[in-house]
Amino acid sequence: MTHLPLPARGMSSAPARGTPADAFDLPRGVQLDESAISLTADAAIVPEDSSAYEPQADASASADSKSSTGTPPRLRLAIEYSMPGDLRYLSHHDEMRMLQRTFARAAWPIAFTAGFNPQPRMTLPLPRNVGVAAARQLAIIELKQAAPLDMLHARLAAAMPAPAALLGVCGPLSVRTLHAVAVEFRYELSAPLDADALHSIQKFLSSSRCVVQREYGPNKPLRDIDIRPFVETIEPAPTSLHVRLRIEQQATARPTEVLEVLGLSGSPSVVGVERWSVDWQPALKDALERPTAESNP
Repeated sequence: MTHLPLPARGMSSAPARGTPADAFDLPRGVQLDESAISLTADAAIVPEDSSAYEPQADASASADSKSSTGTPPRLRLAIEYSMPGDLRYLSHHDEMRMLQRTFARAAWPIAFTAGFNPQPRMTLPLPRNVGVAAARQLAIIELKQAAPLDMLHARLAAAMPAPAALLGVCGPLSVRTLHAVAVEFRYELSAPLDADALHSIQKFLSSSRCVVQREYGPNKPLRDIDIRPFVETIEPAPTSLHVRLRIEQQATARPTEVLEVLGLSGSPSVVGVERWSVDWQPALKDALERPTAESNP
């Protein structure tokens, strides 16, 4: 067998475009059989079994046929749970990872996104701020197959890490997500508010405008925000202070801003803040799917 020599360093072994085959010097003893090189630009190599290269069915058609076979769609469920105590210091991403591991321990049939890095299909319609506890936190989960709610509830309740607690599981939902329209915060007090604090509350509620300077991040200018239209009620109690805030077009007042205008920012009497309740649009009970006439004759 005769071996062709390798090209020298820096020289290309590929012929230049448009160069005829007889323009190359072949090694001694090697002949070029031009009849063996009869391919042109329009030629194609076809194997003996050409049926292997027959056109396949369209992928979209196969997807349609798969959907027409009755593949069950993903189901959306809503779960409510509490985030008390030191769990208030978890960030949003840490809370999402906590839920992912909890669903894995509970063996829920969670639906995942497609791609190289699949993620569970779940959302928190109203994430907490770091340092704020939640008496009722809401998460929306998508399942890839149906399962009894009582079984899912029992598994998830046993898998929830302490001190978090599962409050309820409901579904399936008829909407993709819920929107918060009002939220109530509960400020924990170590002692009852004094007369000056109570006077500040009355003065704030009687005013029609209250402008604060809001920070939007490092190296960004402060902005003047009127928070008075967002504050609906402020109700003091011996050991707590309840503040109800309205949410309009994804804008509202911050819990720290309310304490600042009341003169309670940094006060030792305020020992913690908890998101007490949330009003959803639509309401959670109205977002459930209604049984159809076929399923409930």
